[in-house]
Amino acid sequence: MYSKLKDFVPGENTAVIITAAVIGLLAGCVIIVFHESVELVHTYIFEQGSELLRIHEGGWRRLLLPLIPMAGMILLIPLSWMWPGKVNGYGFTKFLRRVNLENGVINARNIFIKIAATAITIGSGNSAGVEGPTAQIGGALGSQFGQRLRVSGARMKVYIAAGSAGAIAGIFNAPLAGIFFAAEIILLGTYKISSFSALVVASAMSTVVSRAYYGKVVAFPIPDYHMVNPLVEIPLYAVMAVLIGLLAVAHIRFFYFVRDWFRDLSLSEYAKPIIGAFLVGSIGIVFPQVMGDGYEYIEQVLAGDGIVWVMLALVALKSVATP
Repeated sequence: MYSKLKDFVPGENTAVIITAAVIGLLAGCVIIVFHESVELVHTYIFEQGSELLRIHEGGWRRLLLPLIPMAGMILLIPLSWMWPGKVNGYGFTKFLRRVNLENGVINARNIFIKIAATAITIGSGNSAGVEGPTAQIGGALGSQFGQRLRVSGARMKVYIAAGSAGAIAGIFNAPLAGIFFAAEIILLGTYKISSFSALVVASAMSTVVSRAYYGKVVAFPIPDYHMVNPLVEIPLYAVMAVLIGLLAVAHIRFFYFVRDWFRDLSLSEYAKPIIGAFLVGSIGIVFPQVMGDGYEYIEQVLAGDGIVWVMLALVALKSVATP
């Protein structure tokens, strides 16, 4: 009798896959809440604030634009007071350290903190991206499963990576993006086939939820493109890749330079984000493309509507605004 019952008990790999599927489904739901929160804050703070200040009229009223991202940072003060060190700053490196060098135990409240803080930050027009917070939200969800199932070590990392994979796949409606992001960034490229299968399942399930809610809408619609002269274009792509790599290194170094400079300022920790928001809004007076996550402008560029000198200026200005 016991031997027959054992046949119905899932093996270790099967249990991981089933758990990853549940994590992916829940990650898709949580990411919908996250995305809608960003849109809600954007509507009621940035758009309504712009109408209230009548910034669309132009002229001297455009100088009032910095007040909106500054208001967003003021709204973050209660969260910063309740959870010091969890709201402001770049938390993705801490997340990776906890996953790969520590035990991967992440408090459930991190899900709420990241959703609220990121929604207020981006929704009020401050320059930031959703990728890092999204991966952390999904990772925190995966960690909760690991803690409830009393796993640790490699299994815990797989559940966290599955949560991050599902979250990234859901926010961009792109399962492959979630899979490879989690495999290379969260697991640092060290994984087994069973672990990779868990990422595939979690990403697929999250994408099902995302597409059921939003439809089959890609994050960045790319128009049809036909290569005219491969002998010229392919080398140019290679050169572009090298330049982007160099720009990425420069951005990372500049990011940490600004972070260290702000950290050493003899100002209140609550005042520093407000000053940063003022700088973002000041840049936004001339270059509104730096505000928010910038995805709307990326879509315009992909559609061929970008102005070359504006795009070149944004390479530098987005780096200045984002830290």
